[in-house]
Amino acid sequence: MNCQKWSFRMALLLFSVAISLGLSRLVASESLEFPSNYEQDFVHYASVTCPNSRIVRQMYANPIAMNAARENNPLPNGSVIVMETHSAVADANGRLTPSHLNNVFIREKQSGFGQEHSENLRNGNWKYAWFSPTGNLVSNRESSCLSCHTRVSDRDYVFTLPDLVTAAQTNQLQSRPTKFGLSVCN
Repeated sequence: MNCQKWSFRMALLLFSVAISLGLSRLVASESLEFPSNYEQDFVHYASVTCPNSRIVRQMYANPIAMNAARENNPLPNGSVIVMETHSAVADANGRLTPSHLNNVFIREKQSGFGQEHSENLRNGNWKYAWFSPTGNLVSNRESSCLSCHTRVSDRDYVFTLPDLVTAAQTNQLQSRPTKFGLSVCN
């Protein structure tokens, strides 16, 4: 009888562990939601121009990320960053002006995000997704985002973290050309 109780408890424990692992992988593999009101609810903190590819990237952060950046704290779980990529035209002085919204990329930080990736590719607890300008999911394949953002692991995998901190502390939009060459602007 004790052996039956032990076997039942062990089977129940193993079943619970299997369910927990399955749910965590299911959550990790789901795509992010498109934040439909990000232009109103988030802060437009940076405009990054990519002269060689004639792209302008408009960066937005949710209040959770902005509040942490204002205090110069690490970005906590719940942080969301939106990156719009625009085709751009150059004026007579070579300054780029956005002309057409092409893509919207979302990244979110949550506990457990990224666990499905190998350690050398993982970007902390960040997860990425690519959307059309209308909010339709284009892709939740993260490999190109992950491999590129590993270059700035010292910035919590956020290329524009210095801009985010400065914008949060000064309440001023940060505008600059990219500092990372062509690859970040493709």
